[in-house]
Amino acid sequence: MCQVFNEELFECSFITISLLLEIFKKNLIDITDFKSNTEIKISYIQDNLEHINQIERRSLIESVIRECIEINRSF
Repeated sequence: MCQVFNEELFECSFITISLLLEIFKKNLIDITDFKSNTEIKISYIQDNLEHINQIERRSLIESVIRECIEINRSF
């Protein structure tokens, strides 16, 4: 099955994990909520990161993803 890249879904996923990361760092959600709300989005973003051609944007996304993955692995 061939999946077409959906830019809006990608952006929504990235914004969501960015916000989740921010509120987790402020201790407004616990690790269970963080993990359950980021794992699928992280996977989706990683699977579709190749479609982002802007180097600075891609670096930012990779950085946020890396940080989220580290948090998910550490707990």
